[in-house]
Amino acid sequence: MSLVLNDVAKFISSKIEVSEINVSNYISTENMLPNKGGITTASSLPDTKSVREYIPKDILINNIRPYFKKIWYSDMEGGCSNDIYVLRSNENYDSKFLYYVLSSDDFFSYVMANAKGTKMPRGDKKAIQNYKVPNFSIDKQKKISSFLGEIDRKIEINKKLNKNLQKQINILFKSFFINFEFYDGKYQETLFGEIPIEWNIILFKDILNERNEKSTNQDIPMYSVTLDGIQPRADIYKKKITAKTTKFKIIHKYDLIFGMPNSGYQYGIMYDEIGGVSSAYPVFEINGIQPRYVDLFIKNISNYFNDIVKSGSRMGQGIDKKVLLSKEIYVPPNEHLDKYYSIESKLLDLINHNLTEINNLTKLRDTLLPKLMSGEIDVSKINCDLELKYNYMKYLFNQIHTPMSKSVV
Repeated sequence: MSLVLNDVAKFISSKIEVSEINVSNYISTENMLPNKGGITTASSLPDTKSVREYIPKDILINNIRPYFKKIWYSDMEGGCSNDIYVLRSNENYDSKFLYYVLSSDDFFSYVMANAKGTKMPRGDKKAIQNYKVPNFSIDKQKKISSFLGEIDRKIEINKKLNKNLQKQINILFKSFFINFEFYDGKYQETLFGEIPIEWNIILFKDILNERNEKSTNQDIPMYSVTLDGIQPRADIYKKKITAKTTKFKIIHKYDLIFGMPNSGYQYGIMYDEIGGVSSAYPVFEINGIQPRYVDLFIKNISNYFNDIVKSGSRMGQGIDKKVLLSKEIYVPPNEHLDKYYSIESKLLDLINHNLTEINNLTKLRDTLLPKLMSGEIDVSKINCDLELKYNYMKYLFNQIHTPMSKSVV
């Protein structure tokens, strides 16, 4: 007998008072991450008396622009906005298995095919209730969710490791260049306070050259500036940035790019080889200083750059280039920088290794997911510990001829 979602789960509409939640357990469309990335901390709570309630093992799905594939398996109690569906599985249907069913690209394609609206499409609840789900035994459901859960666990471990490594890099930078913990000489007074007397003060106009190279080449990957720096635009937006006849700015590796948010400023350093951004973005080539140093300098002395923001007619804000180019940056001698980079490079190597493994594990999971749900790959007779299950899944992955890096261990 075939099953649909409405047979195995219900949509939750119960409420919780906003006074009973906080930014750590409030979920909205803004703090759900795209491409099944889970959640992050909310920036604020809503100005309402109550919100939709959720509990552990509930499945939260963003209902605005379903193509972003925002979904989260809850591990806590809290509240969420009305733009998010809360699904709770029945006792005879494994909740984690249902989460993986609804994480499939097939599900999000189905939701989009039945969505209402074009500019800001929303999923249709009745259509979603009729989405077909696998009719597997509870034992088979748990085996599959255990397989996939082990991959997600490894992905999450690598993400946490990288988050910690990034914190270590920031602490290291502050130790060398903000707190001067590895310097015991004389100091000079500057607008930044006291800094080592041997360090040079340089104007941004001496290290930045504005870049206005433009193209209409649709094969160039597009990027956007976010609070987390430069990100591929496809990870954030569905709509293309320009028409085929409209020119966009070219950005090259190690360029400095400023975004145009509604308030404050956003910036990033381009670490990929080449890309494109909106023609409205100010783009600068960095000369004479390591771009990584510029990146972390701005990040650690962010308030110093607040006055580069000016009111603009487009998207609310713009960058005052004259003010930016008049800004100062202090630069240590090369031997001091070399000591720092010798340590930082090792941390960056670890981060890149973990990123490669995250990408490979994600590819593995997403390749196996539809085959497990369709029954093409049968794991019902496999009975082994999680590490062996994981290795078995890698074997299956290789059998279906999809390339995977040897770094996945």
